[in-house]
Amino acid sequence: FGPTGNFTRAQAATMISYLTLGKTVANALPTGATQFNDVPATHWAAKYVQYCANEGIINGYGDGNFGPDAQLTATQWALMLLGALGYNAQNEQIGGAGWEIQVTNLAMQAGVASADELTGTFNRDMAAKMALNTLTADTVIYKGGSSVTVNGVQFTSGATAEKGNKFYVVKSADKTYD
Repeated sequence: FGPTGNFTRAQAATMISYLTLGKTVANALPTGATQFNDVPATHWAAKYVQYCANEGIINGYGDGNFGPDAQLTATQWALMLLGALGYNAQNEQIGGAGWEIQVTNLAMQAGVASADELTGTFNRDMAAKMALNTLTADTVIYKGGSSVTVNGVQFTSGATAEKGNKFYVVKSADKTYD
């Protein structure tokens, strides 16, 4: 596992695919070219990267590249996990200068991470802990507001986030943990 090792963007996309789809479905995703110049179909995480891009969880760098081997920060990982829960960066007004503060506040409110987890040493161990926190966090669905579509991208303003079900319910033979 290498708990003190770096956590990369490709590893993050893979973990999110497993969190949202489960192992069997994630592994069955079709392998093919991605929308990113630096993630060819032959890359080991190509199908996970493309799945996350299709779901709007990742965007890449904006220059056509994703940086699959680049190391993530805790705040970048929190933003991806919030996306997996259904949070939308535009609806939450996350962007521009200071986006890290906005993500930190939202991640703490959602239960994805504590302030210490977001500001301390970030490695594979901390990434796994934040993923576990996400499994017990509420999903989000936006309701209301007004939408406009520009170049195929839908923008919604004035929507309110309503918490839904737990992301994942763990069941054992004699107990259910919400």
